[in-house]
Amino acid sequence: MLSPAALLRGHVIDADGVPRPSARALQAAASAAPGRDRRSLPASWRSRWPAFVVSCAARAVLVTLLWLVGWSLVPVAVGWESTVVVSGSMAPRLQVGDVVVARPLEVDQLRTGMVLLVDDPDRPGRLRVHRLVALEGDQLRLRGDANRQDDSTLVARDAVHGVGALRVPAVGWPLVWLTQRDVLPLVAAGAGLTLLMAGALLHEGPAGASSTRSRRATGAHRPGTPPSTPTPDHAARTPSRHRHRPPRPRTRLAVAVTGALTALLTVATTSTADARDSAVHQTVPTPAEVQAHHDAGR
Repeated sequence: MLSPAALLRGHVIDADGVPRPSARALQAAASAAPGRDRRSLPASWRSRWPAFVVSCAARAVLVTLLWLVGWSLVPVAVGWESTVVVSGSMAPRLQVGDVVVARPLEVDQLRTGMVLLVDDPDRPGRLRVHRLVALEGDQLRLRGDANRQDDSTLVARDAVHGVGALRVPAVGWPLVWLTQRDVLPLVAAGAGLTLLMAGALLHEGPAGASSTRSRRATGAHRPGTPPSTPTPDHAARTPSRHRHRPPRPRTRLAVAVTGALTALLTVATTSTADARDSAVHQTVPTPAEVQAHHDAGR
C-alpha cells in the first residue's frame, strides 16, 4: 500500500504499515552527503595506464632536475666552487648554461690538459673556464677548446681556483637568461615546470579500492544498508586506521619506474669536466716534450 503523501516525502509504506525510505530518497541522501569521497565515483581516465606513464615520466624529470641542482650546489658546502658557462669558447665539451664544479688544486699539481677555473685576467671580478695548454714559468697559458689560438693574456698561478671535476648540463640557463635580461625563456621555463608538476600529480589510484579502504578506515557504511555496531572483540581485531599499510602493487611499480628513469637521466646528463682526451690536450705538447724534441733535432 502506497501513500501519496509518503511518496512526496520520499518514503514508502510496506505491507506491515512501516514507513521506509525509498530508493530515490536513499540515492539523493547519498549524493548530498557532505563527507562523500570524490574517489568513490566511477574510475576516470586519471586512473588508467596512460596517466600512470605520464606521471612517472614527469616525476622522473622533476627528480632529475632536483638531483642536478643539488650536484651543482652541494659541493660548495665542502669548499668546492661552481660557475655557469656563459660563452661557447669551451664547446663542444662545455656548452652555454652548463655548470662546472671545480675542486681545489695545489699549484704543484697543475698539468697540461686540465680544465681550470681561474680569475679572468681581461675582466676583473669575473671567472674564466679554459684548458691549460702550457706552463710558462710562473704563468699559465690557457685556451678554449673552440678557439684556434691561445688566450692572449697569461694567468698567474695564484689565480687558479680549482680544476673542473664535474659538469652539470643546462642547469645554469636561468642565470644566463637573468644576466642577459631575457624574460621570454624564463616565462617558458616556468610554464614548463608547472606542466611537469601537473603531470606528476596526474595519476590517481583506482576508485574502487580507494573508496573501499576509505569506508573501512572511517567506519562508514554503504547507503541503503543498516549500520553495524562492532563488538569489543571485533574492534580489538580491527587494525587502526593510523597503522602503516603496505603500498599497492602500482605504487611499488611507480616508485621503481621513477627511480629507473631518474638514474638513467642522471647518468646520461652528468659527466666530468676535466676531459683528458680533448683535441687540445692531444695536439699541445708539454715544455719537457718540446725540449726533448729540440734536443733530438740537434
